[in-house]
Amino acid sequence: GRPLAPSPWFEAVLGKPGEITPKAGEETESEAQQLRRMLHISDWDPRPTLLYFHRDHEDEAHKDSGKAWAKQCREINDETVARWAGLYVFVEVDMAKSDAEMLARFGAAEGPSFAVVDRDLGVRATSGALSSGKKLAAFLRSTVEKDFPEYWSQVQEQLDLQKQAFEEAKALERRKALDAALDKLREVTRSTVRVAPFCDDAV
Repeated sequence: GRPLAPSPWFEAVLGKPGEITPKAGEETESEAQQLRRMLHISDWDPRPTLLYFHRDHEDEAHKDSGKAWAKQCREINDETVARWAGLYVFVEVDMAKSDAEMLARFGAAEGPSFAVVDRDLGVRATSGALSSGKKLAAFLRSTVEKDFPEYWSQVQEQLDLQKQAFEEAKALERRKALDAALDKLREVTRSTVRVAPFCDDAV
């Protein structure tokens, strides 16, 4: 299943850089350029990249652990997880098709696991299996807050503006200016950043 997060969910296969032959007329990419393209890392997107190392739940070679991946996928659909995942570029990495050295390079564990990568391809955080939505949401939150302070400050600015809009909406509602209050609430409910505690109250 796909997450409830507003961000797209990408899929990737990690091959060894240098094995990709450019098309006629195209320049050869550097190793870093190849990896950034594989992982959907863009100069225009400030979000860190969240890698979900995944196998087909029916993979014959990993039957015993298939249930673990199935459970992990279910937990990704947790509402709180989805909201925090929206602060990342979410990339599902196909472990069966990826190069073993590349998986190790980016912090893949044996079973279901996650890694967070910055725009310079540095691995900032890794996890083992986070079997509960609560644990996964906590991992996503602590990583973005502690390891990406500049980006988190941008998110916090958006949350502050949302909080201001929410308080203005409540004041307008008390004055029976319901249309204006609804317009203010839309500034919260239509945002792709939905991690503030008051977001549910704005619905």
